[in-house]
Amino acid sequence: MALVVISAGLSTPASAKGAQLGVQGGFGGDLDWYIGARAEFETARIFKNARMVADFDYFFPGGNFNYYEFDLNYLWPLTTFAENSDSNLYAGAGLNVGRGKPDGGDSNWQMGMNVLGGFSYDLSDRSAFVEGGYTFFSDYDQWHVGTGFLF
Repeated sequence: MALVVISAGLSTPASAKGAQLGVQGGFGGDLDWYIGARAEFETARIFKNARMVADFDYFFPGGNFNYYEFDLNYLWPLTTFAENSDSNLYAGAGLNVGRGKPDGGDSNWQMGMNVLGGFSYDLSDRSAFVEGGYTFFSDYDQWHVGTGFLF
């Protein structure tokens, strides 16, 4: 929640889509299926045309292990598909903080880095996205593929 508040203070709306909230889900390597929440903000003051993304994902691994993570990423558009549209391919990078805890054991917090890429599709005042990425420099290194919807 603190990441969202800090991000909102840094953002400068460059369009009607200055900030968007949404849901996401997908499959993440060794940790199986996940669902989460996502917030995207314009960051014209920091990086031209970039968006800041803060998200939370809860994973459903098999067995007696619990895992969730927080991410703070920047996304840069690579190609815009239509004039006056936000539909584009993008690349991104950022930070990951994950917490794993076996049932009856001690929790383990880890920090890592993310690299990711995806496609966002402009739906007027909403958008959908498909994204893939990899988290590394963490005990919870893993790839993920997911999709989501922003409103």
